[in-house]
Amino acid sequence: MQDLLNKILQGMYGYGLNPAIPERGFPGMIKPGNINIYNRPLVKNPKGGTSTVYSMGVNLDGNQYLIPRITDDGKILSEREAVENFKKTNKHFGVFESPEASTQHAMYLHNQQKSFYNL
Repeated sequence: MQDLLNKILQGMYGYGLNPAIPERGFPGMIKPGNINIYNRPLVKNPKGGTSTVYSMGVNLDGNQYLIPRITDDGKILSEREAVENFKKTNKHFGVFESPEASTQHAMYLHNQQKSFYNL
């Protein structure tokens, strides 16, 4: 079943079962993320709704990273905590050429997760 779904997704969108690492590359992505987006905690966020890939873009050492604001155990982090967590774990959703490319990927991940989890 996974093979069939993988082929369908590749044909339609150019990526397989892990759209965080598209086979044709995501526009503006320099390096794919290292977080399994299919094993994220479902977290009720303060603004309402449920989050799995709540993230923020940050430029560190000349690289534009998209980093999680939710830990693997489901804690929502402040921006400062998210940067500290990234520096400890190096977990990210990708490295990008620009803040705009990072933001586009964040929106893509949000929509993908919304569909995947029926949120």
